[in-house]
Amino acid sequence: MGDSKRTTIIFGTAGFDPLYGFSNINRFEPEALVREALAYGVDTFDTAPVYGNAEAILGKSLRGRGKVWTKVTGANWKASLEQSLNRLSRTQVNLLQYHNWSHKLLYEQWFLGAWRALKSSGHCTWLGASTYGKMDAVAAVESDLFDVVQIEWNLLNQGVLKEVAPIAKRHRVRIAVRSIFLQGALTDEGRDLLGLPVLKAGVERARKLAAEFGVSLNALILESVLGHPDIDYVVIGFESIQQIQMAICTTGKKPKIETLDLGGHIEADPRNWTRI
Repeated sequence: MGDSKRTTIIFGTAGFDPLYGFSNINRFEPEALVREALAYGVDTFDTAPVYGNAEAILGKSLRGRGKVWTKVTGANWKASLEQSLNRLSRTQVNLLQYHNWSHKLLYEQWFLGAWRALKSSGHCTWLGASTYGKMDAVAAVESDLFDVVQIEWNLLNQGVLKEVAPIAKRHRVRIAVRSIFLQGALTDEGRDLLGLPVLKAGVERARKLAAEFGVSLNALILESVLGHPDIDYVVIGFESIQQIQMAICTTGKKPKIETLDLGGHIEADPRNWTRI
């Protein structure tokens, strides 16, 4: 992984189902967005059974085109995978990830045996893990069970990547990141951050840095992630053709954004927002 590479964009489909994702995406728009993404060269799509009808919508929209990442969880992974392949109208996915993988699974014999067997099943090209936090991300990389490990990353929460990047290089594991806009908090439109003063202050610092560069906050984030030497893939949940165009046109010249990191503060993790 060198500084000259550009991070590969993966189209995240969590928002395809209004009940799971964004209410402003209706049942007709995803197909148009998929067609536009393919036309611009974004040919890989990240989905999961828990994203409502996203897999079925994606299968209908792709019609066998492009590449697909999906996920399984729990001991009944075989039935889950078969159902996913049926919804996607495929016999194989390019990456099969264990959703919300935990290091505790390394002590479960059913997991180890089944997971290793997947490589020779013919149903996936690569195996991956989607994790939360430093401990599980590091354990996933060090396990040598995965080709790709997907972690959380944004301007205010850079710690997991810093921890796992050097280990991933040694183990030749690719890193994918998600939640770069922090569920809308780190966007030009923003969202209500009432009761989250540390996060709100961090967002304001990010806006000021974007202004210093003469770009929007959205553009600053895309420049940061697409030019990051330690990030191989970035999963982006596009909501419009304009967003796809912005991502494609981003140069990937990484600005200095290290000072924006909140150092693992509790408010930088959306899972804690309802508890604060």
